[in-house]
Amino acid sequence: SYRLLLELSLSNKTNQPTRRAIRSCLSTLRAFVATEQVKEIDQEVLSSIWKSNFWENSLQSMFEACHYEPLESLLTQDRAELSKAFGLLVEDSNTIVSDMEDKSLYNLSSQPSQHSLTENVEAAIQRTIEVSSTLKILLTMLLHQRDKSLEPYAGSIKQLNSFIWKGITCQLMHPDGLSKLGISYGQTFFVEIRELQL
Repeated sequence: SYRLLLELSLSNKTNQPTRRAIRSCLSTLRAFVATEQVKEIDQEVLSSIWKSNFWENSLQSMFEACHYEPLESLLTQDRAELSKAFGLLVEDSNTIVSDMEDKSLYNLSSQPSQHSLTENVEAAIQRTIEVSSTLKILLTMLLHQRDKSLEPYAGSIKQLNSFIWKGITCQLMHPDGLSKLGISYGQTFFVEIRELQL
């Protein structure tokens, strides 16, 4: 069914080739399902992302939703859903910061030793990149809609900008991650200065 395929397309267990094939099928299926029913399913699936007990990786599901036009459209048109999206990013960033600070990884006085790169630390670094990448795509979507004010999300954007800077200054961050974080930081900085005048 349409709903099952839509949920599969957002699952972090679905590989990219399969996801692309599913998206192609979804476009075809939409033509055979009543418009109102499709909208209802889209809304229910989007809203389920903010329920932590429904998705194994809500952040990844949100990232994929931002790449599926019907869900992207719903997200950018609904202030309540956008607030939940920013809330999820802030919640994840707070968890990462707490974990990294507990291990004193943001303020290393010397080059990190190899044994510092434990599985948990690697996971925190990867999660930092995922939050940054998801924020980037979310802001890009909103900046393309000039009639949408970012003011309601100013506090979240400022907090996430500080979070990304922490990731950039962490000595354990690898070069590829630094590149991605740098792009996201530049975008959030632009939003703060030009759009929000913070």
